[in-house]
Amino acid sequence: MYLIKKIKIFFFIIGILGLIINPKYSHADNLSQEQKKFFKTMEDSLIHSADSMFYTLIPDFRKEFCEQFVRQLVRTLKMPNSYEYPFDSLRKKINIISPEDQSFRIFNWPLAYTDVRLKYYAAIQMRSEQLKLYPLFDHSDVLSSIDQD
Repeated sequence: MYLIKKIKIFFFIIGILGLIINPKYSHADNLSQEQKKFFKTMEDSLIHSADSMFYTLIPDFRKEFCEQFVRQLVRTLKMPNSYEYPFDSLRKKINIISPEDQSFRIFNWPLAYTDVRLKYYAAIQMRSEQLKLYPLFDHSDVLSSIDQD
């Protein structure tokens, strides 16, 4: 249980740091109007999937909606200049945090599978010409079984 608490505290701190150190993103000026329109459409689709993922009444469906959300997010981030788009509306649904130098950003969200079981999802997108996306995996279920031994 101690390790689970530490993991939850870690992700909580990531979320708080996102509120503190994430300056208003203004790189969208580098995008054409077509690109902005495309990314806005993709962002709206991501928001719809996030709402389904978080608010479906049947907990068993949350994982399916989450997988759909992840596929959409990866497809969107694969598009040229995706790093330049701020995803301001999506930030109201999930954490998107960056350091001051804007060298990368982290997409992070928890998902409640049951009233007592949370799973954390995260990916790091590096600022680069080609997509560099690194998934982060929540192994708290494995750690909790080790903690109980």
